[in-house]
Amino acid sequence: MYTLRHQFGANLKALGMSAIEMAYIMGHQATDSISRYGDKRLGYAEVVQVKPASDADLSSVRDTVPARIHAVALAFRDKRELERRSGVADS
Repeated sequence: MYTLRHQFGANLKALGMSAIEMAYIMGHQATDSISRYGDKRLGYAEVVQVKPASDADLSSVRDTVPARIHAVALAFRDKRELERRSGVADS
């Protein structure tokens, strides 16, 4: 089941499906969990015949990827600031 689920995730990524649509189809509540599934370079877009129904309520899926990207950017900025300050202190 593990391999099947990861290959299915890779196939959806290869198709170019949005993270929200992928999370919905795979039964997740948030988009950040999608990053754990598959690698789009190993996916086969042509085998995917699945898409959300036209009346699917995609608003139930939280788009958490932008928040995670923002958190990583802040952590990187803080690290650079700390390195800059310790470089100034060492001089």
